[in-house]
Amino acid sequence: MHTVIADECTGCGLCIAPCPVDCIHMQPVSDTFLPRARRFSLSADSRFAASEHARTRYLRHNERKRRETAERKAMLAEREAAVRNTRRQTPDTPGKKQHLTLPTLIAKAMAKAQNQQDRLVAADNRKDYQAKQIAEARERAELRRAQRDMKYGSDNEKAAALEYLKQYKAKQEAAQNTAP
Repeated sequence: MHTVIADECTGCGLCIAPCPVDCIHMQPVSDTFLPRARRFSLSADSRFAASEHARTRYLRHNERKRRETAERKAMLAEREAAVRNTRRQTPDTPGKKQHLTLPTLIAKAMAKAQNQQDRLVAADNRKDYQAKQIAEARERAELRRAQRDMKYGSDNEKAAALEYLKQYKAKQEAAQNTAP
C-alpha cells in the first residue's frame, strides 16, 4: 500500500512524478512550517523543530551511507582475498614455468575450442527461444485483439475477427489431434 507520511512531507512535490500508481495529489495545508514533525524535536518553536528534525534525518542519512560504504569495501576486500587465494592454489600461475609438451598444448587448444563452440550453440538456442517467445506473444495479442473486436468492433472488424477466430480454432484443434 502506498502512503505519504504527512509528518515528513515538506510540500516540495517531488514525490508526484515518480509515484508508480499516480495516486499522490498535493493538497493545501494551513501549517506555517513544514514538515509537521515537531513532535520529534526538543524545541518548542515550530521553526526550529522542523530544522532540527531535518538535520537529524540528514545526519542519519550520512551515517547510513558511511556504514554501507564501509560494508561494501569490506565485501570487496573479502572477494579480492578469495580471488588471490584461488590464484595461488591453481597450478597455471604465470610466475611458474611449466614444461609444456605438444600433446598437452593440443589438448588445451581442443578444450578451449570446444568451450567456444558450446557457447555459440547456447547463444543460437537462446535466439531461437526468444524468437519463439515473441511469436507466441504476437499470437496471443492477435487473439486478444480479435476477441476485443468481436465484442466492441464495427461490423467490418467483427467479420474479420470472426474469420480469424475460426482459423485459430481450427489450428488449435489440428494441434490437439496431432499431439500424442
